[in-house]
Amino acid sequence: MKRFLLILTVILVAAGCCSCGGGETKNTRVFYEYFDTVTEITAFGETKEEFDRVTGEIENILKEYHRLADIYNEYYGTNNLCTVNKKAGKEPVKVNEKLLDLIEYGIQAYSVTNGQTNIALGAVTKLWHQARQKGNELPKEESLKEAAKYCNIEDIVIDRQNSTLFLKDEKMSLDLGAVAKGYACEMAAKFLEDEGK
Repeated sequence: MKRFLLILTVILVAAGCCSCGGGETKNTRVFYEYFDTVTEITAFGETKEEFDRVTGEIENILKEYHRLADIYNEYYGTNNLCTVNKKAGKEPVKVNEKLLDLIEYGIQAYSVTNGQTNIALGAVTKLWHQARQKGNELPKEESLKEAAKYCNIEDIVIDRQNSTLFLKDEKMSLDLGAVAKGYACEMAAKFLEDEGK
């Protein structure tokens, strides 16, 4: 019987709930490159060739969402979150439909959590990122209060017809750190389900 396990931070996705016999083949692969976390995939009862094929597809999924959600780096041929944040308040950015889906997921998370999960907090999280890079320094309270003025989730404009994303406020930025890992893991789980794993 086959079983795949995908571990991404604290998220566990198991496809196939059959117990493992003692004689089943076990294959494991670990990625360190995506979402600043460790991803481990373990499969029981798969041939090495099938395991490599499936984990290669999972790696492609994680890599794609890692790049789409990246707020620090742009990638050739892709408009990602870094691109969108740079164009805030200036112009809509044509983006991949998958990024639009991810942004909508983040907006839904805001609604479901009564605002406790806010992908529009980029102006605030940026201050924390900068402070972390400096060492033991904390952001100044007045700076945090000022940045909090530019975190309105309603200032995110999605145009599905033109496949664009626009941030109304030029001081606004998005940060998908609260949702991107889990979402990418869900997409990997969907792939496994579609594969019958």
